[in-house]
Amino acid sequence: MNWAEHNLVKTGDVISVLPWQEFEWLKQGYTLASVGNMSFRFGDREVVQDARDRVAPNWTTMQQVHGNNVEIVDGGSEHPETDAMITDKAGILLTLVVADSVPLIFVDPFNLLVAGA
Repeated sequence: MNWAEHNLVKTGDVISVLPWQEFEWLKQGYTLASVGNMSFRFGDREVVQDARDRVAPNWTTMQQVHGNNVEIVDGGSEHPETDAMITDKAGILLTLVVADSVPLIFVDPFNLLVAGA
């Protein structure tokens, strides 16, 4: 696959959105299945933590419930029963684990905000 013609770049097991690379403050990407299971719900905690640590530190995840709750994230942690997260804090990795939903990522380059739903 020619990743560049889709505005994507592949580095190891992570695919990044090429136009977003202009925002030096934003670290972003999508992990491929080859990284392994990234969800504590479906795997051994130690194996999942090892897979996460290989990609990036300070993960923040959520358990989507198809509601309307939005969590404001100030630090890395698990956020059960929410459908979106938003942060303006540097160094926090917002992660979305989806099955039957389309992940949405929002970037506000003026206020340095990132949100995922």
